[in-house]
Amino acid sequence: MSRRGGIIANIIQNFRNSLSAPKLTAKLVGTDHTGNRYFEKKDDKSHNLRGSRWVEPADGDQWTVPDVPTEWNAWLRGRRKEPPTQEEIDRNYALMMRTIHRAKELEEQEEGSSSSKRVEAGASYTSDVDPDEGSSKKKFPTYPEYEITPGDLDRRREEK
Repeated sequence: MSRRGGIIANIIQNFRNSLSAPKLTAKLVGTDHTGNRYFEKKDDKSHNLRGSRWVEPADGDQWTVPDVPTEWNAWLRGRRKEPPTQEEIDRNYALMMRTIHRAKELEEQEEGSSSSKRVEAGASYTSDVDPDEGSSKKKFPTYPEYEITPGDLDRRREEK
């Protein structure tokens, strides 16, 4: 069996395909808790077109950057093939809220312990500090065998 048309017909068919605009439709993949909508266009191998993914903000304004959850951000950037499921989003949201709650508890504990230390120290906690002792500015050490100004060591030897 021979192929119909041969190489020249194949070239002409590819040229015709390149002239016609592909009619790819955008598919709504999902929405997030803020109302952002996520779309995807599949790639078209016959027209050598790559697929694309994008987000449309909830307010409809193209010029504002929407707040995109981590799961959807990974899908938009192509780090994952499938869009996130609602169960996955809910589980990660619960973990995030638990972490925030624990961080607030730690801050409250630290505030409570640091305030009790301040009360124990009293109001005059700086009166016991020697200003010269705790100073961050220290004098640069000088050594007799090293010269500060070039030729200074020779002059000192001649004076002796």
